[in-house]
Amino acid sequence: LLSGTQYLSNALQTSNFAHVIFQNVAKSYLPNTHLECHYTLTQFIYPHQKDWVGIFKVSKI
Repeated sequence: LLSGTQYLSNALQTSNFAHVIFQNVAKSYLPNTHLECHYTLTQFIYPHQKDWVGIFKVSKI
């Protein structure tokens, strides 16, 4: 479930990489549970109906 999209008008817009900013990201999540994703889009992102969010496991170094 994706919700909470809005546009930013602050310094993050000038970043070369932070055009989608996720809020309240936990350090880890329990497997097989529902996950709600809240994010903000900068003015540099033009959403498309075929956009999607992938969640990947990150290994510790």
